[in-house]
Amino acid sequence: MNKYQLAVVVALFIAGAWFLYGYCFGVKVLTFFVVGDWGVISEGRDTVFQSMKNLRPSIQSKFVISTGDQFYKHGLVSRHHRRFHSEFEDYVGSSLGPWFLVLGNHDARGSHIAQIEYTKLSSSWNMPARFYRVEEKINGFIIVFLFLDTNSLLCGVPLEVH
Repeated sequence: MNKYQLAVVVALFIAGAWFLYGYCFGVKVLTFFVVGDWGVISEGRDTVFQSMKNLRPSIQSKFVISTGDQFYKHGLVSRHHRRFHSEFEDYVGSSLGPWFLVLGNHDARGSHIAQIEYTKLSSSWNMPARFYRVEEKINGFIIVFLFLDTNSLLCGVPLEVH
């Protein structure tokens, strides 16, 4: 078993246990996927995405959080780059629900503005800014997700292009 397969097995176990808890006790649970470093076309990426697609209906996953590195090796320079379609829209698109993304270090090597601006062109891609928040309501509670560009905080990547 390679590391990708192990990651899928662990994720499936955790998601299954959480879903079973909610089902048994009548508590509505918020389920979602978290994935990162998927910017290289590979068998590992294909396995993970296919497993997510297969699992989504049974766990009722609501959305995906991407922790960065959507596009290796040097990010993208335009919101119209063909890789948005060939590696995201045509490959997963809306099949997993909306995506909430942050930049990885490889993404920041390109134009961070390209990925932010792509939000305006896609119904699934959500990265409205380098720092943003999303709120989800469940069981009378509000869960707040904060999305931070740690490249600018930790690595000195400028917030604006000069």
